[in-house]
Amino acid sequence: MKVKILNMKKPLTILLICLFIVGLSSELSAQRWKKNRSFITVHLGGSNFLGELGGSSDIGSFGLKDFDIQSTRMILGAGYSYRATERINLKVNGYYGWIGGDDSHTKQVNRNVRNLHFRSILLEVSGQAELYLTVQNTGPQWGRRKTNRMPITTYLFAGVGGVYTNPKAKYIDGSWHALQPLGTEGQGLVETRSPYSLITMSFPYGVGVKYEINRRYHLGFEYGMRLTLSDYLDDVSTTYFDVNKIRAEKGDIAAYFSNPADPTDPNYISGTKAGNQRGNPANNDSYMFAQFTLYINLFKTTANICSFQY
Repeated sequence: MKVKILNMKKPLTILLICLFIVGLSSELSAQRWKKNRSFITVHLGGSNFLGELGGSSDIGSFGLKDFDIQSTRMILGAGYSYRATERINLKVNGYYGWIGGDDSHTKQVNRNVRNLHFRSILLEVSGQAELYLTVQNTGPQWGRRKTNRMPITTYLFAGVGGVYTNPKAKYIDGSWHALQPLGTEGQGLVETRSPYSLITMSFPYGVGVKYEINRRYHLGFEYGMRLTLSDYLDDVSTTYFDVNKIRAEKGDIAAYFSNPADPTDPNYISGTKAGNQRGNPANNDSYMFAQFTLYINLFKTTANICSFQY
């Protein structure tokens, strides 16, 4: 009886071709995210100040615990976003906005009777890195919409930047005055107190989410804190200075802003005299952003939106 010997060359060749096609397909799928990596961004949102002025009804509150909705201001921004890897995104942002604080907003007695307030322009430039917790699918299902898989990316971010502020306050005649030149805590009058800088470093960190409307446009929402190296974003940090010396050197307006407490206030105490606490130098000022972002993809394509994976 003759035994038929199988020719293994043909099946082996087919298997190798299939493995090559599968490998090439996987490689192409893995690289598809690179066509979705470069964006121009536009930001719109609100800012809130966290420092000595205004805030909640507790002394020494920090973060969201000291949130003062009445001090919320608008911010605008623009930037560039670049996806360096599948899980890491880099971005550069510039912001223009305002921050403010007012002791009349808080029910905490000591801060309320202090009667200080400020507003300031805010200019921030920062570089940040995002770590994607969930990313949009770039595998075989790329380009398909599924009801149980939304095209959403979630991430954590952190970075470093610079911020410019110029705190001002409203005088009794309704005019606004820059506070830094007035030396409201005796800056420039004694060697131990020098005028503070209007520029400082900021350290953004927070969380965000992005929704892919289509391959051209994404919409995101982000909440982030900004720690700084300054305690003078609101012009308040240390102790009261002799108001008579400030008046003699800087004038009546400077003297008023150094201590605008009303002696007729029933809660007024002698705690606003020279040497007593005016601010808390142990904690630097910070501020927060809550913003919506429009992402405009620089890679022109009409492909459908992606699905979602963990």
